[in-house]
Amino acid sequence: MESPKLQGQKRSKLYFNKIDIYEDRMEAKGIFMPRKIILRKDILRWTEINRKHSNTGLSWLEFTVYTDKTQYMINSLHWHNYNAMKAELSADKPRDTAKEQKIANSFW
Repeated sequence: MESPKLQGQKRSKLYFNKIDIYEDRMEAKGIFMPRKIILRKDILRWTEINRKHSNTGLSWLEFTVYTDKTQYMINSLHWHNYNAMKAELSADKPRDTAKEQKIANSFW
């Protein structure tokens, strides 16, 4: 059985999703979501948005990878090794700053 190159390290035992990053793919699974597999070769671009809750001042990062057919977001609030997962999945892929600006302007 193949071992993951990197596993997501959850910040809370109450967060039930799991992320495994292999040499050729990322697999995400959770209790309320079906297994999602994204091949590394299919990742076209990525974004990272800095978010801040206006009432509490709490801030976090949202890293999203995009393919032709799907996308997947990793939130820094949920993962201790957020930076390592981001580095693995964004390696050799372009950052989409135009999309980041569009998201930032339209969300809040």
